[in-house]
Amino acid sequence: MQVLKCCLTIFFIFSCPLLASAQTHTLTQEHSQILEFSLDNFSKQDYKRATRCLIRTFEEQNNVHFKPGPYKRVGIKVYSRSGPGLSTPHNLVEAVIDFLIEQGYEKKDIFIVDEYARYLRDAGFLPPLSDGGKTFDGTPVLALDSGKYWDVNWFYENALPSREINLFSQVFSPYSNNISSTGVDRKSFLPTVLFLNVDFWINLPMVTSTEALGIGGAVQNISLWNVSNNSRFFTNPAQASIAAAEIAAIPELKNTLAFTILTLERYQYIGSTTFNANYTETEPLLFLSNNPAALDFLMLKRINRERAKKRLPLVESPPPFLEYMNALGFPNYHGSSVSIKNISSSCR
Repeated sequence: MQVLKCCLTIFFIFSCPLLASAQTHTLTQEHSQILEFSLDNFSKQDYKRATRCLIRTFEEQNNVHFKPGPYKRVGIKVYSRSGPGLSTPHNLVEAVIDFLIEQGYEKKDIFIVDEYARYLRDAGFLPPLSDGGKTFDGTPVLALDSGKYWDVNWFYENALPSREINLFSQVFSPYSNNISSTGVDRKSFLPTVLFLNVDFWINLPMVTSTEALGIGGAVQNISLWNVSNNSRFFTNPAQASIAAAEIAAIPELKNTLAFTILTLERYQYIGSTTFNANYTETEPLLFLSNNPAALDFLMLKRINRERAKKRLPLVESPPPFLEYMNALGFPNYHGSSVSIKNISSSCR
C-alpha cells in the first residue's frame, strides 16, 4: 500500500495505485470562470436547456468532451441531508442525466450517490422501502452508508477520534474480513465509486450555512459529506476546515471531478442542515464551474447579504477552508482571479 501525506497541521493518508485518466479535468489555471445561466423557471425543460448550454460552453472553453470513456460510467453526487425542502432538485438531476444520455451513456451507466439511504429516500431519490428498488427513474442510486463503496485501503486520516466507532464496526463487518478496529475511529473512508473505474463525476450541491465551515455548499459536498465517519468534524470548526480542504485536494477525487453545477432554486442562510423555509431564498440562476471554492465564496456573499437584512451575525469571510484550499493548490476563489459570465443569450 502506498501512503501519501499532505499536511497543514494534520495528515490525509490514502493508499493509491495512481489513476491513469485521459478524462481528467485538473485545476491548473490561474484564472477561474463561473458560467451563469438565467432560468425562466425551475422546470425540467428549463433546467435541460440551461444544463446543455452550460456544459457545451464549458467543453468549448476547456477543450474537453464528456463522452463515454474507458469505463463508460459516470457518477452524480447529490445533496439530500436536509430532506426534500433543500435537496438537489429532481428536475436538475434529470436534466443532467438526459444530457449524459445524449452523449452516449445509458441510464445503467449513470449512478446517483450520497451519504445515507435514509436521506436519499426522504428526498425522493430512493423509493419507499415498501416499494423496494434502488433506482431513480431507472438510474441506479447508491448510498455510501451501505459500506459497499468504501475500501479499507482508501481513507483520510487525522487525529480527531470518531463519534461513530460502533457504527463503523457494524457497517464494515458484512463487507470486509480484514478491517481492524485499531485506528479506524480516526479514519474517514473515501467514496471509491467516484474515482475507481469511473470516467468522471459531477457535483450537484445545495447551499446552506453550517457551523463547521460557515457555508455548506460545493466544497462540503465533495469532501465532508462525501466520506464516512464525518460527524467528528462538525463540532470542531478548525479541524473541519482543514479536513474539507485536504479531502477536496486528494488527487483521485479532484481529478475525476468534472465540474460543479449549482442551482439557486433554493438556498438557506441560517439553520445549518435543518431545513427552515423561513430562512431560504430563491434566485432563477444556475452556475457551472470547475472551481468549487469560487462557487462557495460567491454564495457566501449572498448568505451574508440575507443575514444582514435580518440583523443576524455574519459568517466569517473568507472562511478558513477557502484559504486552506489555496494553500493546497486550488486556484484563487475571489477577486480578479474569478470572472462570472452569463451565457443565457447565446443559447436561446
